[in-house]
Amino acid sequence: MIKSTASHYLSPARTIHQVWLDGVDDLRVHHPAFYGNVQRMQQIHGRHNVRLWDKMQITELLRQRYQHLVALYTRFTPVMQFLFARYVILHCFGGFYVDVDCRPKKCLYSLVSALQRLPIVVLDHNEYAWNKKTTKKFISTYFMYVASSKHALFALILSEVHRHCKLRVFEPHLSYLLRSVGGIFFTKCIKQYKQCTQREIKRAKHQIQMTMQSLSSSTSLLSSCSSSSSSSGRQLSKVLSQSESDLISDIEPNDDSKRDKESSYSALPRMPMISDTTASASAAHASTSMDNSKNDILKKGYLTKEGGIIKTWRRRFFVLHSDGMMSYFTDQRAEQPIARFNCKTLTQVKEKSWGRRKLYGIKIYTPHRDWKVTCISEQQRSEWVASLKRVSGKN
Repeated sequence: MIKSTASHYLSPARTIHQVWLDGVDDLRVHHPAFYGNVQRMQQIHGRHNVRLWDKMQITELLRQRYQHLVALYTRFTPVMQFLFARYVILHCFGGFYVDVDCRPKKCLYSLVSALQRLPIVVLDHNEYAWNKKTTKKFISTYFMYVASSKHALFALILSEVHRHCKLRVFEPHLSYLLRSVGGIFFTKCIKQYKQCTQREIKRAKHQIQMTMQSLSSSTSLLSSCSSSSSSSGRQLSKVLSQSESDLISDIEPNDDSKRDKESSYSALPRMPMISDTTASASAAHASTSMDNSKNDILKKGYLTKEGGIIKTWRRRFFVLHSDGMMSYFTDQRAEQPIARFNCKTLTQVKEKSWGRRKLYGIKIYTPHRDWKVTCISEQQRSEWVASLKRVSGKN
């Protein structure tokens, strides 16, 4: 049963899944090289942490947990079943998926500590060189890592497979394979998931802005109420002081003594108000903080950046501070940065070029990631490289 075999796993994020529909006996007899790869994987990671799935086990998993996909799976060709099984397994259990024709050189668990910050890791690879019938670039699916089970991306894949598996008229089988369950289908699902995530982020930001606006309006209403109450209090105190002065004028017979008392009162030194001192101090502090924030920026401007997981180039507004922190925003008007990284820890800065459209590129090597950005001119690239070397101390 699936439950009994799954209970032997060390953890979902550390399980390595592999698929061979004909079973381990067929793999050992007819494909000894692939069988050696599986044995090598088990030697490195432990036999109980590597699971080789066959067709019977995959069908049993579908009947237990994905009954709505059983009819569709039985209509697939064996190659389509082999490609679709990996999505079902990673959605159910999570962890690694590696094809049996991949021979491991080192333990994959060394990547887990570095990849725990990322929910999905795929091998971004251009495979259109071996497929001359299509010129579309897509993400390979022979190595995948998912940090947890029931991930939203693979739930989206399982829900979209019905719509993409319809056969078109006069469509080559290889194109249909890539479009229905292969790399092109996987790449489209990733783009759709990214768009949905961005819409949710925008919706959450809009809700936060509306909440802040409602809070600011309530605070302004309270301040207006307090100001109206203070003005009415001042009017009442004026009326009382006027009545008191009238009463004193009726009682006091001598006007010269009153004039002398007022002159003695006016001779006393005036004490500063607490609100005045507080306002002046806050204004000085605000001006000082604004000057410091302006002086803190070492370099800023628009650069085109390559994505970390999905390798698309986006125009972003970068700001480099004198303390070495590099932040980038969607545009110059944005208040919150998309991300930031410390340039003081960078190991190397190189001038690169990636094709005719990306001649003036910069590659920033950091311990956690290598960043690729491009400039619009050689002068801009030289200025950014000089600024990065200045904050990092690299010559």
